[in-house]
Amino acid sequence: MRTTRPFFPATLSLLLCAPQMLLAQPGELDLTFNTTGYNVVQGGFQDVYQDVTVQADGKIVAVGTKLNPGFITSDLRIARYNEDGTPDNGFGTNGIVDFVIGDAQFGYAVEVLADGKILVAGGVSDPIGSLQWLLLRLNADGSTDIGFALGGFQLVDYINGNEDLAYEMAVQPDGKILLAGVVADSLQRYTPAIYRFTENGFLDMDFGTDGLAIVPVVEAENEFNAIKVRPDGKIVAIGHYSEVFNDWGVLVAQFDTNGVLDPGFGTGGYTVEPVGNIQAEAYGLALTEAGDIIVAGTTKDETITFDMFVGRFTSAGVLDASFGTDGFTVYNGTEENVAYDCVLDANGNILVGGTTGGTFFDNRDLTVWRFDADGAFDPSFNTDGVATAEVLGFVDEINGIALQADGKLVVAGKSNNGNENDFVVARFLTSGSDGFTETAALTANLAPNPVAAGSTVRVELPAGAGTVRTFELVDVAGRVVADLPLLSSVYLDIPASVVPGTYVLRPVGNVLVTTVAVVITR
Repeated sequence: MRTTRPFFPATLSLLLCAPQMLLAQPGELDLTFNTTGYNVVQGGFQDVYQDVTVQADGKIVAVGTKLNPGFITSDLRIARYNEDGTPDNGFGTNGIVDFVIGDAQFGYAVEVLADGKILVAGGVSDPIGSLQWLLLRLNADGSTDIGFALGGFQLVDYINGNEDLAYEMAVQPDGKILLAGVVADSLQRYTPAIYRFTENGFLDMDFGTDGLAIVPVVEAENEFNAIKVRPDGKIVAIGHYSEVFNDWGVLVAQFDTNGVLDPGFGTGGYTVEPVGNIQAEAYGLALTEAGDIIVAGTTKDETITFDMFVGRFTSAGVLDASFGTDGFTVYNGTEENVAYDCVLDANGNILVGGTTGGTFFDNRDLTVWRFDADGAFDPSFNTDGVATAEVLGFVDEINGIALQADGKLVVAGKSNNGNENDFVVARFLTSGSDGFTETAALTANLAPNPVAAGSTVRVELPAGAGTVRTFELVDVAGRVVADLPLLSSVYLDIPASVVPGTYVLRPVGNVLVTTVAVVITR
């Protein structure tokens, strides 16, 4: 098994002072992250991060579950790290918030809003094991935002006594919140579902039926695992769907802005495609600039062997046969190959995070795959498009990934120490220029800062910075809000429609100039 083992020199300061002593390669762990490339934290008895995001200021927010001994109770864990991988002590207690309102609570998704507040989605169970959807909002310091919903959180129970969970989240430009996951109907059939909430945390009754949109089901095993909002407001969600007992295919669905299945997409608003034998589940979702849909996930056959896949569907919901081999690229380099999340980089390459290695309790490693836009393995990424990293020597797994502004890839999941699973965050390099070099960072000066929306800010580039023609305005969740051309090589017009908050200006096409924070007021 190919494994990236961290190499840590005697003194990091000596390495940093020696220009180009080491040029790290794409796919290696970033040793400037917590000095090892990763940070492992023991929480409860069994711990796992399910999602991760990067704030505009570079801080990293991860969310997951801390399962307590006895496997009965659990806490929802939210943690924030500094850009260098150390805990952010200004968040919660020593960088950690454990949220508890019931017997067991589970964290699956996280989004950071423009004002720095943090949304978390998951589920809560009661003493009889009934699961409800959970939507929670925290202030930027980790305290519960009691002005949101009912004291900071909202619970939704589709049918009392059944198992319902929210797995993923998306925030619309108007601030409304979409949660995607599963609800169980009266026949105990798991149903792919989307709830929409107002920006204040209450169900949006104008969406679907009483706030809920579903895909009708015929068999028991179905769910949504990821969700995105298109620029035109339509909603794409993916997961798996069963048309025959114990046989699942990749589910791709599209809804209009009111929560109605789009009749112009697939067949009646959704598409189901098999990959391999018996079962295929899609977990990762990304949308290309052209509107195509990228999915990543895992297949399972009769021998319980897992292969990862990445695929592409057109904007009309049709499998794109020009991608990979007949629409999919499959990786089966080890006994167990599982993909849980994906993202597109600035060049349109596809980055996928997951795990590879042996079956069951055998050793598995953190794994990142990189493909080009057409589904071919990228040989410039760790020579064959696949990078692995061993953390504690047992089972390591990536569940969520996010790109930093500099292109580095942050991952979050779990690492087993031989007895129990611990929380892990790590960072991979994605280009050779991300290693230790003698290049100094150059930062633009802004005036005024803060600046009012609808007004102009002057940008002064430092000497040796080269040319910058456009800056991207990026919010704290890492979303590009606007592309701002540099007028007369000096000025940027801030759109009047920008919501007040903290953003960063990211130069386009210039690797010498770093991002710079800007505060936008009314």
